Amino acid sequence: MPVEIESPVLEMRDVSLKLRRMPVLEGVNLELAQGDFLAIIGPNGGGKTVLLNVILGLLTPDSGEVKVFGMSPKRARGRVAYVPQYPRFDPTFPIRVIDVVLMGRLKRGLVGGGNPEEDCQRAHAALAEMGMADLADKQIGRLSGGQLQRVLIARALAVNAGFLILDEPTASLDPQIAGDLYARLKSSSKEMTVIVVSHDIWVISHHVKTIACMNRRLHYHQSKEITEEMVETTYGCPVDFMVHRHTHRVLEDHHEDGAGLEGVHDTEPGGPGGIQGKPDPEGESH
Repeated sequence: MPVEIESPVLEMRDVSLKLRRMPVLEGVNLELAQGDFLAIIGPNGGGKTVLLNVILGLLTPDSGEVKVFGMSPKRARGRVAYVPQYPRFDPTFPIRVIDVVLMGRLKRGLVGGGNPEEDCQRAHAALAEMGMADLADKQIGRLSGGQLQRVLIARALAVNAGFLILDEPTASLDPQIAGDLYARLKSSSKEMTVIVVSHDIWVISHHVKTIACMNRRLHYHQSKEITEEMVETTYGCPVDFMVHRHTHRVLEDHHEDGAGLEGVHDTEPGGPGGIQGKPDPEGESH
C-alpha cells in the first residue's frame, strides 16, 4: 500500500503585504507539520504580529498564498487557537478561573448543542496541563501575571485545536516562570503544532524545535540554531555570536556613539536574555 503523506498544518508561499503603503511582509515562505514547535524572533516593528494575523485570517496578503490545514485561514479558524499578547478584561469581574477556560468551549457548545460534561472535563484537563488545577475556583482578578497567562493558554488548549499560536506569552514574566511555561508548551506540542512569538531568545531555545528570524522577511532553516548571519540580517546590526556548550552570548559591535544592539546578554539556560530592537514606527509592540 502507498504511504499516505500527511498534509502540512501551515503553508505560506511568497506572501507579501503592505500596510499604509509600507512593506510589512516580503516574500514570506513557511511550512509547518503536525507537532512542530516554532519560535519567531525579531526586532520591534519587524512584522511578527502582522504575520500571525495573516495566518489567523485577520489580514489578507497582497500577494502569495496561505493555507492552514489545506484551506484558507478564515475557513480554518475553528481549528486554530490564539493567545494574544495583551488580554483586555475587567479584573474585578466576578468570574472564576474555570469559567474563563470554559469560554474556549463556547463555540462548540453553541453551534453543535455541546456536551457540558465533556466541556468541563476538557477545561479541567487544560488547567491541569498548565499546572493550574488547584486554582480552578479562584476569581480571575486575584491571579498573578504568570498564573493569568497560564489560564489564558489553558483556555486556548480547551478549544482542542490542532494549531496553537501565541504572541509573546511571557512578555511580563520573569525568566524562571517563562522557562516553566515554555516547558509546558513543549509538552503540549507533542499533540499539536505551536507557533510562539518571543523576545526570550535564549530561554525559549531550550524548548522549541525550530527558530525563525523575522524582519519583514522570514529567515527560517528548519533548525533552532541561530546563526550570526540570521541575527545580523534580522536586526541590522553587526554582532559577534559565540556559543559555548549551553551558554549563548550576543555581543554588540562597539561604536563610539554606542550604536548597535540595545542590550548585551550573557545567559545560562533559563536565565534572562534577549535582543531588543528599534522602536516600532507603526506602533507594533514587539
